[in-house]
Amino acid sequence: MPGSASRATAYRYRDEGVTVLAAQPHDLHTALRHVAGDGWAYVILDGKLFDCDRLTETTLSTKGESIDVWYSG
Repeated sequence: MPGSASRATAYRYRDEGVTVLAAQPHDLHTALRHVAGDGWAYVILDGKLFDCDRLTETTLSTKGESIDVWYSG
């Protein structure tokens, strides 16, 4: 394919991009204000753990078994 980068080049670019992004950390609220100001319609949040009070809640599955509320599968 003309103009395609090799797999090694793509991984290098990805790693360089992650390094640049990691050097400029924002908290969640700052990041969301920034992208909202830029007019972004969607944002994918990844790699951040949040405190959540639902981790210990349980519910009944469709099979009648007790499962964690946060479990989707």
